[in-house]
Amino acid sequence: MKNLAELAYGDYGCWWGHKPITELPKEIGQLQHLTILNLSGNKLSSLPKEIGNLKKLTTLNLSNTRLTGLPEEIGNLQKLTTLNLYNTKLTRLPKEIGNLEELTEFNLSLTRLKTLPKEIGNLQKLTELDLSHNRLITLPKEIGNLQNLTKLDLSG
Repeated sequence: MKNLAELAYGDYGCWWGHKPITELPKEIGQLQHLTILNLSGNKLSSLPKEIGNLKKLTTLNLSNTRLTGLPEEIGNLQKLTTLNLYNTKLTRLPKEIGNLEELTEFNLSLTRLKTLPKEIGNLQKLTELDLSHNRLITLPKEIGNLQNLTKLDLSG
């Protein structure tokens, strides 16, 4: 199983009688070849720090979960291009989010964010940023550094 490249246990699995998972085991960090991880629709409220060991991960979908925060080790996912945190209970982002320099799509819609770290401005390859339906009061001035941004959603 250590050679697994894609792991999906998401929305569709829960509909077909599978129990949603509430905790991701730290052993997830041993899946060194994982490129896609889809845990959408599960009852996760946190991630183990070992998530940062998934160096080949390009897509991480944690939408529709109970996630309240991200470990700083999320910043170790240097090949991540897509991060979906839609409809989570996320209240803050760690500054290490700025280390995800390959990120092109970032969905933070329907979270509980009130602020963004200034390090968001480091995401130079970001083309799509969805911040709709949040509690954001202001945006950091560093958001102006996102020169490749073609879609910014601040609605709702």
